[in-house]
Amino acid sequence: MPFQQIPTRRARIIVPPEAGVTAAQLRSLARETMELGREAASLLQAIDAGWRGAARDRFFQIFASAPGRADEAASLADQLAGEVEGITVTVWDTVLETIWYPDQAFNG
Repeated sequence: MPFQQIPTRRARIIVPPEAGVTAAQLRSLARETMELGREAASLLQAIDAGWRGAARDRFFQIFASAPGRADEAASLADQLAGEVEGITVTVWDTVLETIWYPDQAFNG
């Protein structure tokens, strides 16, 4: 018989469906975090205008960097969203491939 079926591995590259959803959630988190950072900056400005003394200094020593840290966290979340969107998975399928062999290959 000159035809034979041989199992052959074939690669398919896919983007997992969860990747888009997770990336969208991370981008949403980034937007919310940026907004919180802007609100924190506004709040700090409002407090700074009418507050004096050691309590004010201590408060600002602890919380003055909050808006900047919120921006850093938002940037990180946005960067991670891009990385998650770029995730691919290689799926290996086994298929039967029909191959023709000349008669002389089987007769010696």
